[in-house]
Amino acid sequence: MTAEDERRHLEEGPRPEERPGGVGTMIARATCAGDADAVLAQAREALDPVLDHQSGRWPADDEWPRLLPDWVVRASAREPTRDDATAWLARWQWLTPEEQSRVEATAPWTLLNWIHWFRPENRQWYWWNARVQNPGLALVEVQIDGWPAPTGALRWLLRVAGAFEVTVDN
Repeated sequence: MTAEDERRHLEEGPRPEERPGGVGTMIARATCAGDADAVLAQAREALDPVLDHQSGRWPADDEWPRLLPDWVVRASAREPTRDDATAWLARWQWLTPEEQSRVEATAPWTLLNWIHWFRPENRQWYWWNARVQNPGLALVEVQIDGWPAPTGALRWLLRVAGAFEVTVDN
């Protein structure tokens, strides 16, 4: 999907005759506190500068805090030092698989870890469509290149946009 097509999908959704490429689509379900419209608006706002850079020059790491909305930058974890990473790995190895899943679902991402998954060579999902199912549930449909698709960056996007739980349908 081109950046122009994805931007159109972000703003308007797919055209009636349009069909997804790749291997199809999957749906992320964002559970919200009655503000599903606001969560989708925030997610779109955060993706807008990313889509601006899908072709041409990719910004340097230190440029992203100025390009992205302040609320995304503030919600992101600080970049770890080498000692932080070593200590985290030592703790991670002692967690049960259930605890690891819980940590993955709730821990904040660093800004650079999140933006890494949007580099054109790393992209594996693209915004296809979104709608509010009800005030407490937003549905985001993404086109995927293959299966399984890494959706952690999508889940973090929706969480930082205001969802308190995000699940992705297989």
